[in-house]
Amino acid sequence: MDVNLPKFLAHDIPLFEGIIQDLFPGLTLPKADYSEFLGAVAEVCQKHNLQNVDFFNDKVIQMYEMMIVRHGSVCHGEMMYTDVQKVKFDVTVVVNFHQNN
Repeated sequence: MDVNLPKFLAHDIPLFEGIIQDLFPGLTLPKADYSEFLGAVAEVCQKHNLQNVDFFNDKVIQMYEMMIVRHGSVCHGEMMYTDVQKVKFDVTVVVNFHQNN
C-alpha cells in the first residue's frame, strides 16, 4: 500500500520508486490482493451502470488505501458533480465490501 502515489505526476513515480529503493535496498513489498474488493467495485459499477475499467479501479483502490491510512481527506478546488458522485461511489463500495466480508 502506497498512499503517496496518487499525489505524484506520472513522470515523478519512477523517481519516487528509485528513492525508496535507495533508502531500502533489496526490499520488495508484496502486492496487495484486491480481488474481493474489486468484486465489490464491479457490483457497484453494474448497479450504477458504469464501465468497470482498470484506470477507474486503480483510482478506487487508491482512495480506499487513503481512507485506511488517514482519518480524512480534503478535496481542493470547486466540487463538481462528478467529484461528488465519485466520493459517493467510493463510500458505497467500501460500505458494501465491509458489510459482506
